[in-house]
Amino acid sequence: MKLMEMNHVGKAFDGVPVIRDISLSVEEGEIVSIIGPSGSGKSTLLRCATMLETMDSGELIYMGEKAAWSDETGKMTFASKRDLKRIRENYGLVFQNFNLFPHFSVMKNITDAPIAVQKRDKEEVYRTGRELLKKMGLEDKENAYPCQLSGGQCQRVAIARALALNPKILFFDEPTSALDPELTGEVLKVIKSLADLDIAMVIVTHEMAFARDISDRVIFMADGVIVEEEYDEKRDIRLTRVQIVSERGAREMGKPMGNYLTLEAPGMAAPDEDYHREISKALAFYLRELMGEEKERSILVAGLGNRDVTPDALGPKTVSNLLITRHLIKEYGKKVMGAEKVNMVSGIVPGVMAQTGMETSEIIRGIVEQTGPDLLIVIDALAARSTKRLSRTIQLTDTGIQPGSGVGNHRNCLTEESLGIPVIAIGVPTVVEAAAIIYDSEGNCEKMPPHLNGMFVTPKNIDETIKQLSFTLSEALNMAFEIAGEA
Repeated sequence: MKLMEMNHVGKAFDGVPVIRDISLSVEEGEIVSIIGPSGSGKSTLLRCATMLETMDSGELIYMGEKAAWSDETGKMTFASKRDLKRIRENYGLVFQNFNLFPHFSVMKNITDAPIAVQKRDKEEVYRTGRELLKKMGLEDKENAYPCQLSGGQCQRVAIARALALNPKILFFDEPTSALDPELTGEVLKVIKSLADLDIAMVIVTHEMAFARDISDRVIFMADGVIVEEEYDEKRDIRLTRVQIVSERGAREMGKPMGNYLTLEAPGMAAPDEDYHREISKALAFYLRELMGEEKERSILVAGLGNRDVTPDALGPKTVSNLLITRHLIKEYGKKVMGAEKVNMVSGIVPGVMAQTGMETSEIIRGIVEQTGPDLLIVIDALAARSTKRLSRTIQLTDTGIQPGSGVGNHRNCLTEESLGIPVIAIGVPTVVEAAAIIYDSEGNCEKMPPHLNGMFVTPKNIDETIKQLSFTLSEALNMAFEIAGEA
């Protein structure tokens, strides 16, 4: 269940954009860390999420209830004061500089809001306060004042104060930035222990190792680029998600604005059918995410590459394994598929220019014009930049593809701009350049013989690998094309 959603949020100060079209959601019990250089908008994003800062645009939702949103004119609108008071009870916030009341004792700092604002029973709140102090290792500081505590102790009191409100989600804004290095460890240890409470947490931090260790997702923000990492320990699948949300970010990354996902699965090169089925399930999930709203569509799948050259045959073989339905539905109707709602799926293997005398983009454009699909999905074999990624990663993007670019054979792009329909590209590295092999081995390419320039290498079991990967991709596509409740 989504506890909090931020959709297309924007914020500027004095006309200078700090947050540009950023979307973020937090699930029940999920721990999300946000990292990035100073000035990248991390704390501003957190302050917008907790309504300490007013968004300029976008939408903020807690537990399915809108707290703030842009109306038809672009003006920000907020829920009523009564509703906002109730919404704010869903979260707590731990500040950089503690923000404890200096004239309140430790216990009063913890118990004041639950009693005065939430109108809870005083005895029950004090009992909870003592339990929290014990968890923070501060049971002997109940009657102390903030001026009598170290920075680390103050921060632990601030955490206890936030927890006393029984929040469903807890925000931390650089919780160790105001602490000496020796005190940082004790606070991080306390935050790590909170994972057992099954409270969702969003943590803005510079502690990279800590973020990776505790988080379900790590989000990196910088220059209009958002990078997230997720790790599925059970499946041993790591997802890296890069979202380029501004022209500046696009220039910095050298890629168009859009979403880029990379699934890393070390066991993908092994012939384990059960493991490949898990990869297909994960891939189908992320494909649906890129496809957007679930609805009936006409989908064209294009398998790029040369069917007669094994490392380049991934696209054609994947299309051969797909469940193609367009011809059946057009002739017999949806009932032939046993469902009320179905996607019409068609496939094409356009071949390569040496075989057809035509650019792939020319062939695809003609098919799009004649058959009118709503979505194009393109599958292509890629060249790996590292031997570790060879046949072990799947790359997805909603920005389209430039066929042949990985091996220096640039062709016209297949994008929404060139075709007029959304284009999702799927790629798997099946070859690696000789230079990459030498670099992985030596750490540089100084000793590489000149005759190896431009040489690409494939694993010796490439035939079996392509066969297995084509089934993995086709199974994921078939699952992604199913409409919920109609499978």
